[in-house]
Amino acid sequence: KNAARGLKRAGDDYLTPGRPPSKRTRAAAAARPLPDYACLFYAASADKSLAFLSNFTVLSEPINYDDRRFATVEHAFHFAKWKRSTRPDLAKRLALDGPLGKAAPADVRKSSGKGAMKTVAATLDVRLWDADRLAVQRALLRARCAVDPAFEERVRRLHRAGKRFFHFERSGAKSFWGGYFKGPERTQ
Repeated sequence: KNAARGLKRAGDDYLTPGRPPSKRTRAAAAARPLPDYACLFYAASADKSLAFLSNFTVLSEPINYDDRRFATVEHAFHFAKWKRSTRPDLAKRLALDGPLGKAAPADVRKSSGKGAMKTVAATLDVRLWDADRLAVQRALLRARCAVDPAFEERVRRLHRAGKRFFHFERSGAKSFWGGYFKGPERTQ
């Protein structure tokens, strides 16, 4: 969990995947430099070598997961989430050959939220998802490494340099993944 990595929770001014940070957020980031061990990234990172780390990165070679192919880690992640719902039959829509297989990752992210599931009378098995989500993410990152040697090399290089990865997102204080900014303070 984020608390185990030393991230604090508070705030409502976030870095948002797919959207550049606000002037206020950029000013907050500049005012409080990251610790030497931190590697901050998100889908719209100005540093493209870090944006490349995002699950939203569209891959030139699809990843393989659960006997299906996916355009991004994000697509496969939400596929796994749907597989743990009361409508696992809808998961296949996110595979490369499905109707959402080439959708923008930001749209894919919306496809497995509570509201989206409710529209098709589905619910997420939260206990199962909470138990599986880290293993799913690890498997997906391994799958990406298998088809994206540049990604694997970048992760290994940053790891050897002693960097820890922090993905910033918009989800807020209850977010399991990543962290975010509030006003002039940087979460760490």
